[in-house]
Amino acid sequence: MLAGPLGLIAISDTSDTWAHGISQFRQEIGRPMLVSSTVVEDGPVTRVTRQRARWQDSEIVLDIAQFAGADFVELRFVIDWRQHEQMLKLEIPTALANPKIFARVPGQVLERRTNGEEEPYQDWAAVEGVVSGNDYTMALVNNSTYSYDCLNGLFRTVLIRSAPFARHNPAKVPTNDINAWQDQGRQERRFWLMAGRGPWHELALDRRAEELQTPAEYVMDSAHHGSEPWENSFLEIMPRNVWVLAIKRAEHAPEATILRIQERSGISTQATLKSGPLDLDQAVALTPWEIKTLLVKPAKNNRASIEEASLLES
Repeated sequence: MLAGPLGLIAISDTSDTWAHGISQFRQEIGRPMLVSSTVVEDGPVTRVTRQRARWQDSEIVLDIAQFAGADFVELRFVIDWRQHEQMLKLEIPTALANPKIFARVPGQVLERRTNGEEEPYQDWAAVEGVVSGNDYTMALVNNSTYSYDCLNGLFRTVLIRSAPFARHNPAKVPTNDINAWQDQGRQERRFWLMAGRGPWHELALDRRAEELQTPAEYVMDSAHHGSEPWENSFLEIMPRNVWVLAIKRAEHAPEATILRIQERSGISTQATLKSGPLDLDQAVALTPWEIKTLLVKPAKNNRASIEEASLLES
């Protein structure tokens, strides 16, 4: 699904802090030089290849981590950046024919043009296209950078942008300037690179972004006997494109529970809600991207009832 290796590209960027009047960043000035590539971990579960590169006065270290049984490759960047008025991008050349680009934005997913213009995104972006007559998707899940461009099937996302702080056009950077510049010194970035057959929503990218950005918490404890089984479920929501946004006591009816859910793939969905402690077993219809706030009332005749409420629980 790749037309070539992943790449790094340095781009001239003399625009102001907010890049006013700039629609594309394509003034390539060079590519970092690979210094070394070494396997630093090679076990039954994890394999990590560490690559070091230099660009002018800056160093880029990339750990490529592969995990047994996982459907993604983790890219971990540690960058010591010393340049001004330059941008560093990660380049992913896909081999997808008839590419389409989809980007996660607040509240939904947008399809955008593959014309090379710079666009904002949040948790992930995905290139959808055709390989050997079949639909495939390649996606980049991120937790720390929010701008990309896609020209046909070539996807690039910003790693570093070293513009000056608080300089608005038409002002220029003064000679012997001592003010701060963005993204200087040690910078860390993490991504998951994923691919799969079918359209973007088959990859459950919102859920994978949540796993990357907010990993499950755990508490170390001593060995002792417990009262609970090894596995237990408080709340089950199906299918996987339906998310729980909130669960809490109702403000105006303390005996009831508020359950807020959202459809996250742009598909009309019949959601199934199950909870043993709440005696809940209900189906709820959701339109694409719809958020519903549900008031779950205590069980009568061994089954809880639900009512729709507003975001203010009215």
